[in-house]
Amino acid sequence: MSNHLLPVFFENAAYDVACLVPSIIASRAVLADVLALNSHYRIRGISDLFMRERPDVCLDCFHRGGRAYKQWLMKANENDKATGLGVPFFDAVASGDEEGARQIASLSRQTHNPDLEYEEDFLYLHYLMEVFYRNNGQHGEAVLTAYEDTLAQEDFRFDICLAFHAGDTELFEEAMARLWENHKTLYLKLANADTVEMERLQTEGHLCVEALALVILARRRGLMVQDHYPFIPSILREPISLAYCDHSWKTPEVLTT
Repeated sequence: MSNHLLPVFFENAAYDVACLVPSIIASRAVLADVLALNSHYRIRGISDLFMRERPDVCLDCFHRGGRAYKQWLMKANENDKATGLGVPFFDAVASGDEEGARQIASLSRQTHNPDLEYEEDFLYLHYLMEVFYRNNGQHGEAVLTAYEDTLAQEDFRFDICLAFHAGDTELFEEAMARLWENHKTLYLKLANADTVEMERLQTEGHLCVEALALVILARRRGLMVQDHYPFIPSILREPISLAYCDHSWKTPEVLTT
């Protein structure tokens, strides 16, 4: 991808991270703050990937966003948590940070918070955490039943969970096709409405961290995933060795040579 603004996005994201880190360290941050921090780490990592094609730097940024969220969960009041909004879980999975993903699952609220999230959003993330990181497949089936009962219309996320439960590759591929379309439509609407910053449109709009994480989980479940998918650069699916650290999120600094 060619964009002369990518170096600006990369550096601005570091500044934005540095502005938010102190509030998380001091336990003053609210959920919106840590989600913003995660987004800034995504922007930094994806900008670097599009500029320099360094998957280790990109995935390390995802890892940092996930670990920041884990840190916030450790100190947050249960009433302030909303599992259905916990998208940094996908960053931990996408970066290969299994311990980080496990801790996020362990610390996340396990009941719906009606003041902050939709029930179907909660059940989607709750199912993935329950089955893949809490090793509770039996309860996962009960979560699926509850999820189905909430649906007023088709939800590709439910079908993804159902595909995992049934080991159904065809259903997974069909649901992922709807995810791609949803992702594309969402960012087109955001761009047309001018309601989101250019940094996100040019980075997260072209790379779907959630989709990358789901493909990783599908492979773990034994589904026959494809070699290439939209919005997932193939370079990010190659084996990468990273040094995961619980405090890495406190600084945005990466090698830039």
